[in-house]
Amino acid sequence: MRKTYIVIWALIMTVTAFAQPEGMRPLHVDGNQLVDDEGQVHVLHGVMDTPSPYFNNYRWGNVCNTSTVGACREYFNKLFTAITDNGQGAYCNLFRLHLDPCWTNDPNLPSDGKESGEADISRFSEQRLTTLMSTLYFPIARSAINKGLYVIMRPPGVCPQNLRVGDYYQDYLVKVWDIVTKNANVRKDSYSGYLSIELANEPVNVANADGSVTDNTLRDYFQPVVDKIRENGFKGIIWVPGSGWQSNYRSYANMPVIDPLDNFGYAVHDYPGWYSSSDDNPNYQYVCAKFKESVPVVMDKPIVITEVDWSPEVEGKGHYNEHGDWVPGNMGTWATATTSLWGRGFKAMKDYFGNISMTLSGTSCYIDIDTYIREGRVVPAFNGDSEACAKACLEWYADYASRLPIIQDGLKELASPVETLVMTPGEKAKLTVDFVCNNGSRWDVALLCRNAVMNTNIARISGDSISALKEGKTELRFSLTDKNGTTKMLKLPLTVTSTDAIHGVSDGSPSTVSVSEFAIDGRKRTASGTGLTIRIEKKEDGTYRIIKKYSKFAKE
Repeated sequence: MRKTYIVIWALIMTVTAFAQPEGMRPLHVDGNQLVDDEGQVHVLHGVMDTPSPYFNNYRWGNVCNTSTVGACREYFNKLFTAITDNGQGAYCNLFRLHLDPCWTNDPNLPSDGKESGEADISRFSEQRLTTLMSTLYFPIARSAINKGLYVIMRPPGVCPQNLRVGDYYQDYLVKVWDIVTKNANVRKDSYSGYLSIELANEPVNVANADGSVTDNTLRDYFQPVVDKIRENGFKGIIWVPGSGWQSNYRSYANMPVIDPLDNFGYAVHDYPGWYSSSDDNPNYQYVCAKFKESVPVVMDKPIVITEVDWSPEVEGKGHYNEHGDWVPGNMGTWATATTSLWGRGFKAMKDYFGNISMTLSGTSCYIDIDTYIREGRVVPAFNGDSEACAKACLEWYADYASRLPIIQDGLKELASPVETLVMTPGEKAKLTVDFVCNNGSRWDVALLCRNAVMNTNIARISGDSISALKEGKTELRFSLTDKNGTTKMLKLPLTVTSTDAIHGVSDGSPSTVSVSEFAIDGRKRTASGTGLTIRIEKKEDGTYRIIKKYSKFAKE
């Protein structure tokens, strides 16, 4: 009997004990950033998923009951191992967990028929949620945290089309989060820096009790939910949704929710076609302004985009999205677009604000799950198509993991790595324009700049690409406004010539005092390489000699 007691106690300790995962620090909100307990800013990147037989392609079973709890948990543990396998190029550090209603609905109850799909909460069981928090949902969250993933929990199901302050769905959200935050593990301070809560999924139309819509509507709808969560002692981050399928946050700029801990941000969704940006109109120069117009709270609080995906069109397929719009067929994502058009603008917008985390709308939008389960290999979903979100995000997340976040604290200047850009007729090159922050950090924002060529007969600009048309000299102009409204301009001379040396630049006798070499895209080279190179020799008298050279082989 004593041996049995010891074994049971050991199992309990295994389930409840918490040790800070390697490389993770507890996070909280500080101004408009996520900050750890040592003051380091974090911007997170990952995936969302839901423990559902249907959405998990029946890989762990086809029913949601006690017989499949173990298999479901094991399946998610495999996913977490895969998406954090740095050795195979996976660098997720955020997971959004849907407390899927296929578990919380009582199968013995009939639906009242008032709503359909996941918006139907008429079979919701408080008892099932209470039990599942201990047997399924929190164990999945703990498994994610132990793999180095911060976790966002979202409630079971999606919002009905029309919500009103004081309605039954508001009561439902209060009840759900009351149950969740009364869970002994969720309420623990030791988890509060790793586990956060997204109050609702995709509210569409939200009104006051009398049907009017005012600045206080969203605040009044979600304030009682926030109050209940804090009343129960949960100290973690709360993510507040907007209306319009989580695209409209304008009213919060005047009437934000009131959190006694001031530890909240906003959960936003972003799909191609939203915020005036799509493949047909990537809108690079205005996408940041359009996002800020719809989500002005990006200035005040951290943002997490909890749903986003894309893949290119596949002829002969299609579906209707949650807005009732026809979406052309693609490789298996909600939205249709390409990385080279819409995707580049999405990333540029994220980087511009510097406080936007994200989760793709499914693990299967990031990796090929079946290949991992079968062979243990992490490979991008959609056969690694370069235009789909999987390959792009594997590359982006790895890049983000290799450096500290860029914190945009104001635009000091726009700068170019070269004083003069030199090209040959017919040549096409990528432009580099650096956003130089007041804090000294810098990154390339050529894609976002408004631009102009003073002589369009000599060159043409499209996005961050320039095409040289014919010989001559002109000036390129770039301007950008930072998120605080400060605008700076860069003027960059351009010479288009077919000769090796640039005429009109000093080629006299003064000695050379320094030499710099640049690739054609303006990036400085530390060693000679193949391809076209610009060599700039500075003379003693302050003049320059600029030479274009082409090398087929890199020097040893």
